[in-house]
Amino acid sequence: MTETVTATVTVTATITATKIAATASSWCSIACYYLTNIESEPLLARHWTVAVIEPDEANDTLLMEVRKRSDLVLAYLNAGYAEEWRSYWDVVKDKPWIHGTTMYEGEYYVEYWHTEWRKILVELATRYLARGFQGIYLDNIDAAELLAIERPSWAQGVDPREAMIDLVCNVSNAVKAVDPKAKVYLNIGGAVNLLYNDRLLGCIDGVLREELWSHPGPSGPEPQDPWETLAALDALAYAHSHGKTVLVADPVNDLKEAWSFCVKAWSHGFIPVPQPAWALDYSAPPPPVWCSCSTSMVKSNK
Repeated sequence: MTETVTATVTVTATITATKIAATASSWCSIACYYLTNIESEPLLARHWTVAVIEPDEANDTLLMEVRKRSDLVLAYLNAGYAEEWRSYWDVVKDKPWIHGTTMYEGEYYVEYWHTEWRKILVELATRYLARGFQGIYLDNIDAAELLAIERPSWAQGVDPREAMIDLVCNVSNAVKAVDPKAKVYLNIGGAVNLLYNDRLLGCIDGVLREELWSHPGPSGPEPQDPWETLAALDALAYAHSHGKTVLVADPVNDLKEAWSFCVKAWSHGFIPVPQPAWALDYSAPPPPVWCSCSTSMVKSNK
């Protein structure tokens, strides 16, 4: 059941006028992270400041329509792991630099510092730019953190963090050689300390962090560990202070939770992705009324 209510949006948060002025560029902005089961209707239902979409799920016609309704449209590219459903899989599946599966079915550990892997990523990124994407979004950058901690035998003699920075900069340089205006964003995940590396920051335009203030729980979103939130906020603030766009994505249940999350993100100068808790696989974007800065709101019972 849906009830339309016309009213001035009241945001239950304390934000000073000075802070609002300082974060004016992000206020009312919203991003979309849409990777599976992409449908045109929800994707085209509102304006996106940044839209990250799975290129294999969006044809060229839909891509052009999204660009008309977005400031920036990025193509998803898994940089940290190999995926068996990609066009390159038959070529790489028996390579010695491909290893066992991750916690996700069909996803494999890869020696991402290998020359052949870098070449594959650059070729894909170049192809996506040619289709009309305005930049590349690199996922699973925190594979470097996992390898630095677990130190599997096949990663001995390699600094996983430095190797990941090399990979990101290699792809970024190739992308910007094709189109100097193209943007490179990355999902920093649990590798937030990499954001203090100025070489990495010099190679990217933006960063996304998932589960900043909340994470999925058995019965719905639960508060994130406060120390993890503080550590991530500090690193994201450092990146933001160096001119990088910061996106944050948290699971939320409904309109009220979405507003609370968006206000916190905006108050830091970040762009929010209020991700529906029923679509944690990014199979649906934020509904049109969530965090819409309008005098009219639609209250939903979801």
